[in-house]
Amino acid sequence: MRAPVPYSVSLLAAGLFSLSVQGCGYFDPNLYLSLRSRDAGIDGFVEIADTGPTGVVASGVCGDPATSVISATVNRIPVDTTPFHNTLAPNCSGHAALGNEGFLALDVVAGEYWHLHLQPDPADPASASRDPSIYLLSAGCDERACAESSDSCTGPDGEHFAFVASTGGRWYIGVDDRNPGGGHYLLDVIHPSCGANGVEHGEACDDGNLDDRDGCDHLCRSELSEASRSERIPNKTPVEANVLLVPTSGQMVVEGDIGGSDCFPDYFAVSVPDGASLDVTALDASELPCVDGVTARLSFSLLNADLTQVGGRRDINDCPVIAGRALAAGEYLIRLTASADQPRPEPYRMSVRLTP
Repeated sequence: MRAPVPYSVSLLAAGLFSLSVQGCGYFDPNLYLSLRSRDAGIDGFVEIADTGPTGVVASGVCGDPATSVISATVNRIPVDTTPFHNTLAPNCSGHAALGNEGFLALDVVAGEYWHLHLQPDPADPASASRDPSIYLLSAGCDERACAESSDSCTGPDGEHFAFVASTGGRWYIGVDDRNPGGGHYLLDVIHPSCGANGVEHGEACDDGNLDDRDGCDHLCRSELSEASRSERIPNKTPVEANVLLVPTSGQMVVEGDIGGSDCFPDYFAVSVPDGASLDVTALDASELPCVDGVTARLSFSLLNADLTQVGGRRDINDCPVIAGRALAAGEYLIRLTASADQPRPEPYRMSVRLTP
């Protein structure tokens, strides 16, 4: 097996990410294929039944030995933070976290892929007042060394992230909130299973084989081509990025929607030959390059294998663009992020061009 490849929150030289104490993670795509859990998912995948487990108890203190330990897929875990206190602010995402924290322990084996999702419990009359966040701490419970986090949305929308464990051990799932006080939440802790021929939460597709260039690749990511250029949901995390099959001409157009109530970015993966340049340009409705001076409704970022941004422009009065330059061989992620004040979904088109 290859040594893990650094990864964070967009494209990568192979597709997922893992536990790390640097706030991002490391990913080896081979690890993903060894996972064989078969539990349903949410958020555009498969609905999870509204029945939660019994005997799973959160703690108000990270590292508390009385905290319940999770080591397999568990759906609809009720987490009540109302008896707890606020001790971590800001949270791992950098946002102010004034709510009470609750923690559950997670025991992982090296190479396991996990997907975590948190939402306010809809049965709680006060759920509309919550603004949840979720993060992962190492066994030392040092919030300065957060392994992963999600606090992308404002209001009661759910938060989620995924990771592949580079090493085994105990980690702590933190349930937090931007708003003061405690709340009632539902937590899903899921092992997706690529190749099981059934789409689960954490997978964009699963056609039962590990072939590429058939619409669903060996990492269970949807593939786009000249003949099928519209984004395929879900593509809201690096793990689920749509894979772009750039034709021999070196250029293709991709289209989709972003913004509105969907507060997560869109991700696209593209393989770049050594020394080639990648250009990504926003297009208008006539598929002509947009013109600077118009307030941008989205921004482009290019991320390399360790999820470091290596290109992209975010100036509000400039067109989103990734300017081409010679790149090392590998898979990169194109991340599209909507303007913060975008109240409804906006269509977009972009030209993706590879030049030897």
